[in-house]
Amino acid sequence: IKPNRNGTGALMTAKVCALLFLTAVITILLYAGGFLVSGIEYGFADLTVKVQSIYGFDGCALNITVWQYLLIYIASKIAVAFALSLIMLFFAITTKNTSMVYVKVVLLLAVELGLYLLISGNSRLQLLKYVNLIFFLRVTPIYQYYFNLKMFGSPVNIVSIFIVFISVVIVLFVFLTIFLFIKRDAVTSHGGKIRREYRLPKKAHTGIVYHELYKTFVMNKVAVILLILVVFQIYSYTQQSIFVDTDEMFYRQYMTALEGEVTEASLSIVNREQARFDGLDASFEESSEKFDRGEISETEYQQFMMYYSDQTRNRQAFDRVLETLDHVQTYNENTSSTDAEMVYETGWLKLTAHRYDGYDNDMTEALVLTLVMIVSFASVFGTEFSSRMIFIISSYKNGRRKTVRIKMLICICVMVLIFVLSYVTDIIGIVRQYGLPCLNAKICSIPALASFPLNMTLWQYTALLFIVRFVTALAVMMLIFMVSVYSKNTTQAISILTVCIVIPLILHLLGTDVVKYFTLNSFLSGNMYLDWINRNPIFGLLILVPLGVGVFSLFKIRAAFRE
Repeated sequence: IKPNRNGTGALMTAKVCALLFLTAVITILLYAGGFLVSGIEYGFADLTVKVQSIYGFDGCALNITVWQYLLIYIASKIAVAFALSLIMLFFAITTKNTSMVYVKVVLLLAVELGLYLLISGNSRLQLLKYVNLIFFLRVTPIYQYYFNLKMFGSPVNIVSIFIVFISVVIVLFVFLTIFLFIKRDAVTSHGGKIRREYRLPKKAHTGIVYHELYKTFVMNKVAVILLILVVFQIYSYTQQSIFVDTDEMFYRQYMTALEGEVTEASLSIVNREQARFDGLDASFEESSEKFDRGEISETEYQQFMMYYSDQTRNRQAFDRVLETLDHVQTYNENTSSTDAEMVYETGWLKLTAHRYDGYDNDMTEALVLTLVMIVSFASVFGTEFSSRMIFIISSYKNGRRKTVRIKMLICICVMVLIFVLSYVTDIIGIVRQYGLPCLNAKICSIPALASFPLNMTLWQYTALLFIVRFVTALAVMMLIFMVSVYSKNTTQAISILTVCIVIPLILHLLGTDVVKYFTLNSFLSGNMYLDWINRNPIFGLLILVPLGVGVFSLFKIRAAFRE
């Protein structure tokens, strides 16, 4: 093939065309066969009626008939199947081992299925659930009803998203398969070698730091992984809702006015508002009695009810204020102090996992953090063994010691960046939606944190939370290094680490929180561990678990390299 003019390009183009033809034939035979069997069994309906006449399609936004929908349905099936076939062809071109092609395809479908099943339809990650090969393979939900996805703050119809996504995938992978097939053969040809001989010699870099940076960011693709993480977090941030309901808005207004120590002035504000509600309640009872006696008409009574409803719509928020005020006064009386203050605590409750979503947000962030760390670091040490470079490193004086030290320093810097990127969007989202006021207020000001054994400020408690998370992230990084060193295979290391770290986080998100007792979930959450201390200070000793994992992994890595 190579000696022929345009042989490789023409061959791969023909293969892609044959793939499209076979995909279309198989899809048509499968679904047209099902249509014929159903028609013979139950009879062929009138295909010229509107598709909305069919049960379940009354919400379809397309002005088409049934036979037109069937054509769109089969064309969509062919498009998705062809896109998936192109991805398989891409795997076949870029993978030397045939069995690994099947492994990659299965992993791709497993990941897509996991995203489709695990992510809630109302989650800020809903794009990963619906812009998904598994969802698109079903086809019917795309057209069955009017459905918009939120993309960067704007609603976009799922039909438009489907058309653009499948078109981009098809064009992209057609180009990649043809280009890579031609490029691979050209590079291995004699002519490619001759051309490289006339290139200007490159400057040789002998510094170990330079080479380790190059291997980490270029060879191990950490630069690409970080870029993907940045894009993902930007998208995740744009999907966050800044909606605040009416009760929360009233509560924030009250707490902003009463913020700080309880004084005569703040008590006066509360008493005046309470007196206003008492007067409205008295007027309500009086009007009800007059209406029952017939002294006022129904129109007058309805007008008063509208006025009463409008004037008392902030009652629920005021009741929350009274509960907070009662907590502050009771705590200060019991402790003979003035530590507790009036603090608008909604943002703090969300940050510390005391809102309705509990620890789920913690586990989602920990899942992102650990997945990126595993993909980034699993090959850092494993590559030295799988490529047998360890024997070259070992022949130099202090070669192994310097290599381990520099690799770890580089990876710690990368881990810090990954850690910040994993949590910064959530913090910014909380500040934007609720705010984190009164940083210097004591945590006893918030009822959910009042029983914590250390009477620290809110910013100190937040710092402690992230210190726990960071220490656990360091321990996870050392565990990743240890597994990659002893498995001596990146793929095997990723599989082991996924089972040990990632799957427990997923199980928690699925509702199986019992895994927290024998995994690192509580420490990755941070809030869960601090809540245990809140219940019993003796649980504070459990921080020795991630510390022990990290120290043990470090010593095992050093021992492996000494050998």
